[in-house]
This record gives sequence, C-alpha cells and structure tokens, in this order.
Amino acid sequence: MITFFREFYMYFKYALDGLTNNPISIAKKLKESQYWDRMKIENYQLKQLNNLIVDAKKNVKSYQREKYKNISTFKNLDSFSKYNPIIEKEYIRENADFLISNNNNKRFKHYTGGSTGKPLSVDVSELAVAYRIASHIRFYNWWGINMFDRNVLIWKKRKQKKSMRSFFKKIELKLLGRLELDVFNINDRTIFDYFNKIENFKPKYIRGYKSGVFELARLMEKHNLQFTNSKLKMVVVTSETLFLQERLFIEKILKCKVANEYGAADGGLYAVECPDGSLHINEESVFISSDMDDSAYSTELFNNTMPLINYRNEDIVVFSDRSCSCGRNLKVIKEIKGRISDYILCSDGTKKHCYAADLILENIAAKYKDSITQFRITQINYKLKIKIIPGNNFVKELFREIESEIFVEISKDLEIEFQLVQHIKREKNGKLRTFIRK
Repeated sequence: MITFFREFYMYFKYALDGLTNNPISIAKKLKESQYWDRMKIENYQLKQLNNLIVDAKKNVKSYQREKYKNISTFKNLDSFSKYNPIIEKEYIRENADFLISNNNNKRFKHYTGGSTGKPLSVDVSELAVAYRIASHIRFYNWWGINMFDRNVLIWKKRKQKKSMRSFFKKIELKLLGRLELDVFNINDRTIFDYFNKIENFKPKYIRGYKSGVFELARLMEKHNLQFTNSKLKMVVVTSETLFLQERLFIEKILKCKVANEYGAADGGLYAVECPDGSLHINEESVFISSDMDDSAYSTELFNNTMPLINYRNEDIVVFSDRSCSCGRNLKVIKEIKGRISDYILCSDGTKKHCYAADLILENIAAKYKDSITQFRITQINYKLKIKIIPGNNFVKELFREIESEIFVEISKDLEIEFQLVQHIKREKNGKLRTFIRK
C-alpha cells in the first residue's frame, strides 16, 4: 500500500517537473514492446532514427553542415550505422551550442561524471528523460520489484547547505522510501553505522556504484555482519565494470542476486540485466551499434533537444547473436570491456586494452580465493604500478604469477612494480577506476 502511494506521488511529481509524457504510463507500454518480434523492433527504431535526423537537419546547426547535405533518411539500420557521420566527445565539448536545437522544447541538463578528467554537459529532452525513467521502472519490474519500493542508494552525496531546499529534500527522500549513503564514507569506522541504518531501513533493493556495493559487502564480511531484518530482493550495480568474482562475492554476502546496469548521462540508459542473466538494450529509446573494433556508437531516439546521432561513446561493447531464454526480444550485450582510452601503451608502439590486465588480476583472484580484494593499475611511461588491497589469503608469490601473465598476454618489455595498500582513492565522481594511464 505504501509503495502505491509513493508511485501515486511520483506520477504527479513527474508532471510538476515538466514531463508531459509520464514515465509510469510509458513503462506500461514498454512491458508490451519488449516482446515484439525483431522485425517490428528494428522497423520501430528505423522510424524513430529517421524522424530524429529530419528534425535535427531542420533545427540544429551542426546537422546543417556540408557533411550532412546528402544525408536524409535510411532504408535499414545497417546503412544508418555505415553512412552516418560520427559525433565525437571532443566535438561535443567544443561545439555544444551548435548541437542544441532551436525547437525551444523543455530540456534537462545532465552531466557525465568526468572519470577521464573531462566532464561533459548534455541537454536532454523531456521525452528522452521520461523514457530513461520508464526503462528503469520496467527493469525493476523484471525482478518482481516496484522501483518505488524502499531502497538504498550508495552514491556520491552532494553536500548541501542547510536550507529550505535541503529540508524538503530530506522529506522527499522519506516519502520516496530511499536511504542515501555516501560512497566516499564507507570504511572500517563507519561500516557499523551504515550496516545498522540499512538493517533498520529494511530496503527491498540496493543500487550504487559497483565498487561502493562491493566495499559494503567486503567490510560486512570482515566484521562478521549479516542482515537479518533486511530481506533484499536484488542489488543493482552501475557505472563500473562488474567482474564475475565481484558478482559472486556480493551475492554471497548480501544473499541476493546482482543485476548489472549500463548507461550514461550523455547517452541514456543503454541496457539492463534480466533475471536470466542477459544485458538487454533498451531498444525502444536507444540505438547502439559497433564497428570492427567493437567501439560502440549510440543514438538516443527521443533526444531532439541535443541530438547526438551516431555518437562514439568511447566504450568497447560486444553484442551477442543469441536470444535470451527470458523470451524478451530486446538485443543483448554479451560483454562490456571498458573504455577505448583505457589502453596500455607498449614500448614497440602497440596498444593493448587494459581489460587484458584487469582479467589477469581477476582470474588470479578467482583462482586463489580471498587473495586480492581490489586493485588499480597505473601506467607511467612503460611502467605498470599495480596497487593491491590484499585479502586474507594473499601471498607475495602471486606477484610472480601476475608478472608472468602480463609478460605473456601484453608485453615482456613492461616494467612492473607492486604495492600492497589498505585503501585505493576514488575519483572525484565517486567511481573507482581500475586503470589509469599518465
């Protein structure tokens, strides 16, 4: 009953926020469209993409340039991906004003976290925002949860001065049944307070940065803490690459399934994981393709306010050619390998994606249980500095095994330095990067 009143409250709040297309109503339609056959889904996407191109050429200066002169509408999705010009992040930073439509529609400002040191600002249309929320609502429904059930968010909390606005924010969080915890403040001193707050709050799900949720689970195990009042149905991790051993560890400690979420402030909610383990693309609102190098290109179908058509989002994504046993016909992402810019530069000039090094440490952590808790690799020139938070079963002999694997899989000319640490510093946005190249 309480969840119903929260949903009822949000129905009107979305309208007050300027969402003329209510996300709750859109979510009901998405529950039907997820079962469309592939031809109907692709025809739908093609229609929306062509509408977006026509609107952009009419109202957006960037799409009135010479390179778009012969671009009109496309007959199929393959030709859209192949012949459409590419929008790069750097172009957005330098030419944002030329990408904003003159249609005067209501818009919402969204910011990327800037994990590479360069945040990005994007204007998003109200319809695109509504689809982002609606896709979330449907996602939770897959898991038998209402998005407005009691939940915990482990995130970077914004510091707010005491004011009427901050007061009403606290009231709204209580009304919405949400407990917010600061990802920067999870440590050995605060874990008991965090644990008790979650236990007394009794959430149905937890959502947060993967590293924040993992740290919560790690410290709970370390201090022999276990939820008894909180009957979690799921944990949602986002914003960072989720490795198999991390998933298994979180599930073991929190005693519920982990669901992965893949999205970006500049591109929308790309994909979410179903209970059968497939990462489904939200194809009703996003079109994603890739090239021979698995670089991903996205287009948010309803963001005509600042359309980013065929946008290279700098992620490396591998698609699956299999359908999911859940019966939903939405396209599936097999693997997200990280960002294009996260590569290891070898002395012969070759570039190896850091995912190869990540997997080496992840596989060793899986092979030797409780040996490696967390790690970060930093490249300076041709030297890899590997920081490791050791587990209870860590032994220094593992250094030789890690080094040997790196020499075989990446390059034997790299210099490697290991350092055992108790803490790895987060980025300003609260994320915990596993690789940094300086």
